[in-house]
Amino acid sequence: MKRILILITIVLLITGCYNYRELNDLAIIDAIGIDYKDDKFLVTAQILNVEKKETDDTKKLIVVYEGEGQSIAEAIRNMSLDDPKEMYLGHLELIILGESLTKDNINKTFDFLLRDPKVRSEALVVTTVNNSAREVLNQKVNSNIFPSKSIINSIEVSSKTEGTVVKQTLEDLIKLTLDNKIDPVITTIKIEDKKENKEDIDEYNLIKLKNLAIIKDKKIIGYLEKDEARIFNIIQNNIDNMMINIPFKKENSVILLSNPKSNIKVKLDNQINIDINIKLDGDIAEINKKIDVNNQDILKELSKEVNKKLEQDTKLLLEKCNQNNADILGIKDLIYKKHPKKYKNYQDKNIYEISKFNINVTTNIYKEGNTTEGI
Repeated sequence: MKRILILITIVLLITGCYNYRELNDLAIIDAIGIDYKDDKFLVTAQILNVEKKETDDTKKLIVVYEGEGQSIAEAIRNMSLDDPKEMYLGHLELIILGESLTKDNINKTFDFLLRDPKVRSEALVVTTVNNSAREVLNQKVNSNIFPSKSIINSIEVSSKTEGTVVKQTLEDLIKLTLDNKIDPVITTIKIEDKKENKEDIDEYNLIKLKNLAIIKDKKIIGYLEKDEARIFNIIQNNIDNMMINIPFKKENSVILLSNPKSNIKVKLDNQINIDINIKLDGDIAEINKKIDVNNQDILKELSKEVNKKLEQDTKLLLEKCNQNNADILGIKDLIYKKHPKKYKNYQDKNIYEISKFNINVTTNIYKEGNTTEGI
């Protein structure tokens, strides 16, 4: 009986190791870039070099490999010509889609990423503007030698405090693409020109977050400007806080907006009525005029200017959606959920062209900073 128990214990302990591989046998891919050129996929991988332990030189902690092939899988396998290790995607944090990818190629890209069980669904996805993904991953930055880490950190901060980008994961993007009721937006990145006074490129981070791209039918059809992107993120409740400039009494004032509580309501009567309701808190961050901000009438007047600005930005956003026939706010999805039987009447129409929009913005400015008067 003791021998049987020992054998059972051994079997239970070793079964978890059937797929065991030494860490040094893996090429751990932290970021991957996908381009398309001359009928081939060009895949660039930023790989964490776990063997470099004898030095503090962080430049040796990453290696960038490249491969090409008729498919993404083939391109990745061809990287073994540079490194015989197995390419491991289980640690993937960033996916960069090159702007050279066409509609069909994006389909193939998503198909590969969906089918590979090792690909992390939480990986962030961005696309390039005027650059290839290869060029981005071969850049060096001063704040963090990993280009992917610099991009990820910028998105993490900017999505919550600037409101001009979105934190789009692979899982979110594929869900929206397959759902077909909401047109996704995606953050774009660009390599800026080298500054004239920067002789060493290592001293300056040239990778910058740019406009939000509108995706429809798996291709980029337009971009949101800065104010349009900000109001989009406010409506989607994506931000923690952000600052906006407001002209007030012929001077410029800066208001810190926070705690957005926004919602969209759809009513189907003789026409489609859509209410966009936005509520925010506001703090005075800067006001370049000597006024008494303890005066409630002054604060109400300032709030009206903020409301006016946000209403104008919302109208610009709605017009951009109308021009591109892109439902990035998910109006059709709301119709489907509330009126599923009527949805088929609107699924192929430009919902922004045939709807009446009512915009309601309420800003409560209740903090005046450390002084009650301007300087």
